[in-house]
Amino acid sequence: MPKRAAAPQPFETLRAKGFEIRLLSHAQAIMTGDFPAALNEILDRALQKDPSRRYQSAEEMIAALKQLGKGPENEVEKEIMALRAASGISPQAMERRLCALAENYPDSPRACSELGEFFNGCQRYAEAVATFRRGIEVNPRHALLLWDLALALHSLGKRVEAAQTLATAIELGLDPSLQRYAQTLLAVLQVGGRDALR
Repeated sequence: MPKRAAAPQPFETLRAKGFEIRLLSHAQAIMTGDFPAALNEILDRALQKDPSRRYQSAEEMIAALKQLGKGPENEVEKEIMALRAASGISPQAMERRLCALAENYPDSPRACSELGEFFNGCQRYAEAVATFRRGIEVNPRHALLLWDLALALHSLGKRVEAAQTLATAIELGLDPSLQRYAQTLLAVLQVGGRDALR
């Protein structure tokens, strides 16, 4: 048997040598940069601990990277970056622009995510829930949208639905920087302590 085929998997080797924490911290630092969401999703999938959740070939990852700069998601990212860079924009103007973005790009989970986060920030949780659900219809495996939906549902007092949604987000491979908080919130929701985090 070739030596390579008998070698342990990368995460097992790293865990055995005590480097897993450093690797995950490094991955977290990469993922918290101001990168387009689509690139963060590619990196997150490539760095999954479970091999079945990673790209199954280099060609598959290369294809995803090539698609990164094409299509409407790139335009959505450009608009979101422009909105974030704009100073002095009123909440009403921000809402109009985000609504227009979601309307112009109805198949963009990213546009739904940004608009839903705006609604969450304004404590308009029912609108946030509807917006996140629209994005999840487009991409049911979008862990960050599910996370955001769970937070909005929790804010509406829908504990059971929030817990189910959060469990799905965690199962799909939620961003490592959110994993610990998500696990804690899920535990609280599952024991019925809705007000424990307030």
